Amino acid sequence: LHKAIRRQRQMCIRDRRRTALALYDISTGSLTRLTPEHMDVMRCKLDDSRKTALFTAVEYVDVKPTENSLYEIDLTTGAVKCLSEGLSFGFDNFVRAGNRIAVSGSDHKAVGVNQNINVYELAEGKLKCLAPDLDSSLRSAVGSDCRYNGADQEGDLAFDGSRLIYCATDRYRSRLYALNADGTSSVLTHEADTVDNWDWKGRAAAFTGFRGLNLQELYLCEDGAERQLTHHNADVFDGVALSQPQHIVVENDGWDIDGWFMKPLGYEEGKKY
Repeated sequence: LHKAIRRQRQMCIRDRRRTALALYDISTGSLTRLTPEHMDVMRCKLDDSRKTALFTAVEYVDVKPTENSLYEIDLTTGAVKCLSEGLSFGFDNFVRAGNRIAVSGSDHKAVGVNQNINVYELAEGKLKCLAPDLDSSLRSAVGSDCRYNGADQEGDLAFDGSRLIYCATDRYRSRLYALNADGTSSVLTHEADTVDNWDWKGRAAAFTGFRGLNLQELYLCEDGAERQLTHHNADVFDGVALSQPQHIVVENDGWDIDGWFMKPLGYEEGKKY
């Protein structure tokens, strides 16, 4: 029993394990570590020039902090610069376009690590909240057992001119939104029930998601229209009859509660089931 407990502790407690940032040279096959021994890297994104990158990380030797920092690294020289020096903040995601850096995250001051993240602009070491009234999960929080897996895109952002594109969950649907310069948001996807993984380029979004009773497929959202690109799961419904869920809203103490019920196939009014 003592050996089993010790083995379990060895499996679960990894105080020296860190995710490092490294540079791989395709021509030589060499791998060079770029970050210190005690630094744990969360995310990294290359700039368009491929000469610099932004990454989030935290450096510690005992208890891992809930806050982290945003860094810039010069991939030619290896020089690292902290862009959030002096800030107590939990950075979740980030994007850079030209001289602008937008980030998502939270200061954890209201309800700790479970506080909803928001969207900020980082400039000269200071954070400015771009959507003070935003209070949503900045990801697809629609649960389903019909997914194999998914990418971690919580708080992901994309610049579209002066707008920022993001995904958020509104009640029982996740959608793509555009955050406008005045702090208001506009819905971009109207037909899909979920936006699970997405990418934005040239004023268009490719995304996977659910629509109606269909399983995940790939869609394109462009100029306000959504178009299905794949039909990988169409044959799943061959010879299958499904009941359409009926959506209801119940009000309780001033709160709207969403619910669904499903009628039997071939339902007849007045018949007992």
